[in-house]
Amino acid sequence: MIDTPALRTHHGRTLASRALRVLVAEDDPEFSELLVTALAKDGHELFVVDSGHALVRILEQVSERELAEPDVILADVRMPGPSGLDTLCKLQGSPLGARVILMTGFGDQELHARARSAGAYAVFDKPFELDDLRVAVLHVRAMRDAGMKPPG
Repeated sequence: MIDTPALRTHHGRTLASRALRVLVAEDDPEFSELLVTALAKDGHELFVVDSGHALVRILEQVSERELAEPDVILADVRMPGPSGLDTLCKLQGSPLGARVILMTGFGDQELHARARSAGAYAVFDKPFELDDLRVAVLHVRAMRDAGMKPPG
């Protein structure tokens, strides 16, 4: 596996369908572990970074084909370095095919509108039900398995 100190790998159960590669960018270690535990139940391959800076570095490595592309990026809106929303905006027009799900403790209508216009697949206001997040990620897998490509 990749030897990147800011990147931790977590594996869930193996399912018949290829597991999704989910990149989690969350600066709160306890919440990050909750997300990993919930998503691992569905067999996803999870990678965790703890800042916007680390997220950008990983995405640069993906662009340079040093790392496999994630299927889903689950990013906190407010974290050290570039926010999840800033990163989403920079991804517009890029060949990256990952669906982006944002999480925020500071959601309002303006943030949700900006996220939608930037191409966010979903925005979850903290606190949220982890099962709702699991359903959203499973929907991404169903779309991928059906051959549906992200818009863009």
